[in-house]
Amino acid sequence: MLAIKGIYDGIKIEPLEPIPFKEETDVIITFLKEETEAVTKKNWRQLRGSAKGEQLLKTLLKERNEDLSREG
Repeated sequence: MLAIKGIYDGIKIEPLEPIPFKEETDVIITFLKEETEAVTKKNWRQLRGSAKGEQLLKTLLKERNEDLSREG
């Protein structure tokens, strides 16, 4: 059994690591996080580059800290 990380954007699953198989292979898809966290990642990906010069790093670190506090 092999596990790789990926992101589900609401339509498709995008692997974040290389898939070592060339042929068709059975898979099991497991969602590890709550729906609200997946939506947060989707929103973050859509905002990439949209706030250049507007203290983007500070904003992202603040949001990350808020996410961590929600996770417990």
